[in-house]
Amino acid sequence: WVGNVLGLLETIVNAKLGNDVSEFVELWDRKRMMAYLICCCQDEDGGLRDKPEMFPDFYHTCYTLSGLSACQYIHLINDQNVDDNGFDISSLKIEDNDVIDQNPVNFVNCIDPIFSLPVGVAERIRKVFEEL
Repeated sequence: WVGNVLGLLETIVNAKLGNDVSEFVELWDRKRMMAYLICCCQDEDGGLRDKPEMFPDFYHTCYTLSGLSACQYIHLINDQNVDDNGFDISSLKIEDNDVIDQNPVNFVNCIDPIFSLPVGVAERIRKVFEEL
């Protein structure tokens, strides 16, 4: 899930197919990935790790949270909002019980699939530097 590669590929495939949210093609099993992340990656003393036998660290905490976000949201490319800065992606929370576990304690905020930052943070940073 590092860098949300599967989520990005899924977004590109669906854009190339011209799919909207009702026709969205999933390339991976979100429910199983989410179960693994929640059951195997948490440390009793805090932090997240990549495998049960490993110690938690900041790197794996960041990417495990990004992985949880990737499980819980889909991303669609908005062709109408393309500008010189690239493309515009909208993120939608998955509400389907057959796709992911709906227990509210397991939810995270949406993470930008490209920058691995909370959605909107990269755009705010870009605007700050644009104004310099």
